[in-house]
Amino acid sequence: RAVMPFSTLFMVLILFQLLNKFQKAKIFLGTFLILSMSIYAVNVQITSSKVIEKAHIKNPDERLIFDWLELNTEEKSTITSLDTDFNLLIPVYTSRYTYLPPTDRTVMPTEEGVNRYIITANLLGIEKNTQKEILKSNLSYLFIYQAYNRNHDLDPNSPKRFEAEEKIDKYYGTLDSIKAQYKLDYLVLTPKHLASSKPSKKHLQVVTSINEYIVFKVI
Repeated sequence: RAVMPFSTLFMVLILFQLLNKFQKAKIFLGTFLILSMSIYAVNVQITSSKVIEKAHIKNPDERLIFDWLELNTEEKSTITSLDTDFNLLIPVYTSRYTYLPPTDRTVMPTEEGVNRYIITANLLGIEKNTQKEILKSNLSYLFIYQAYNRNHDLDPNSPKRFEAEEKIDKYYGTLDSIKAQYKLDYLVLTPKHLASSKPSKKHLQVVTSINEYIVFKVI
């Protein structure tokens, strides 16, 4: 193993010298490599797209909501939902911003993510204990590696969870003090949290609904 890097370098030098002597071979090899890498890249893209497509929920109502958001909301609008699966698809099916993105796809600090989660939950009128239960099921979404223990297992008793629960207690029912910190234009209530929600009439105005999906304008 110790000599493998040197043998590889030696082979590359020999190949380089041979190609310098045979220009046609150099052109042929260069063209072959470009075509091979292009075919490989396209194949990877197609395979990845198929994997992502399988992960997406085939939900016609959800797709209609995304189409409505794309056509009827302002450019650079920010949209939120308590449904993390829905949030993941906002930038896929619309050209709008996600108010509550997964922490591993943003430079947003985790503390800010918790604040945005609490704002969204309070706008929907979710009870305090229910907010904590939903938080518990979304630890990885909000904290990524900080929600795992030393054995790389998801830790339901993560210190981050308890810190977030303390913030839920602190800000429960006090929307006006934190809502203005971050830009939020629209909120989508999905069937997943419909039964546990009592949307704030003071801060939300219904703009459309499709079956069990309701879109609110944040006011």
